[in-house]
Amino acid sequence: SATKPPFDISKEEYTLLNHKFKYPGILTWKDVTIKIIDYKSESGASSNIHKLYEFIESAKYSFTSPDGIAKNKLIRNYVIEQLDADGNIIEKWTLVNSFIIGIENGELSYDTETLSEITITVAYDTAELSTT
Repeated sequence: SATKPPFDISKEEYTLLNHKFKYPGILTWKDVTIKIIDYKSESGASSNIHKLYEFIESAKYSFTSPDGIAKNKLIRNYVIEQLDADGNIIEKWTLVNSFIIGIENGELSYDTETLSEITITVAYDTAELSTT
């Protein structure tokens, strides 16, 4: 699952004598949350969480040391597509200059047989909506 890009528009106020005038201010895009299931395919490929960690490590980000961070390799344009029942794209969001700001690895429990979810939080500068 994925949240569509939400945003807030700040409200500014201007006072003139006994009147208050309100007008729109700055538009701020909020973070997007993407949830995927962590699994390992039968073909011996890495699990989804391993693929995410490999992606981050390939950008020279060290989990143990702040040295050698290559931020420009983490910044990309991510795309969220909404599909209809036939698999056709009905809505496409492009997250411009986006990067992962958080990964939650899910929860393991003997009490249930639910699948393990990975939650990815993505920040971005702006979002573009297009339909096809």
